[in-house]
Amino acid sequence: MNKISTLFAGVVVSAVALGTAQNANAGSMVLGDSGWTASWSNTFDPYIGLAVDYSDGANAVYIEKFVNFTSAFMNNVGFYDPAVITFQPNNATPAAKIVLSDEVLVNSTGSAWTNFVMTILDGATKFDTAASAGFDIAPFTSANYSGGDTVLTLSGGSVADGAVFMPGFPGELVILTDGTNFTLKEQPRIGTGPGPVIPLPAAAWTGLSGLLGLGLLGSLKAIRRMA
Repeated sequence: MNKISTLFAGVVVSAVALGTAQNANAGSMVLGDSGWTASWSNTFDPYIGLAVDYSDGANAVYIEKFVNFTSAFMNNVGFYDPAVITFQPNNATPAAKIVLSDEVLVNSTGSAWTNFVMTILDGATKFDTAASAGFDIAPFTSANYSGGDTVLTLSGGSVADGAVFMPGFPGELVILTDGTNFTLKEQPRIGTGPGPVIPLPAAAWTGLSGLLGLGLLGSLKAIRRMA
């Protein structure tokens, strides 16, 4: 992690120019030739972005995701709303698997996260627990599947305010679809405690948009592989 932290400062400026093959800072995008379209609420347009790494048609599509969780996600009962992305088939034979190969999840909420929950809603779509066994969840240490493998709860660690949580490499989180609409929700749970993942200067995320986050996706993945 120290190597990542040292290299990160030089990446921020260059990442915007690098971009990725397919990205969007909008409410909807087609996921390559996978037969899937992803969409999310206009409310969170500035905070959510997707990129397609690779798609091989009806088999699988590999995607990266960026979310900057901020106070905009706070609801009126004192909890942070989840980042919600809906997946809809756009042809008769959509890819059987949607693979989250990398995520960049920024904690700009003002509070530490003591766990993080991923939930799949609708249809018979679920997480492929065997194929996802190598999914990196640091700084969390426990990954618990429930609800017929539709809920993944990460715990046993903490993501500090101002830190970046990057689950994924060297493993992947695989979603087995049933070919019909489903929704993926990701929600940080608020708490206290140590455990920053990548400490950043206070101003590093000021004014950060989904477009910048998408530029960082590919660059941060390259750095993680180096580390």
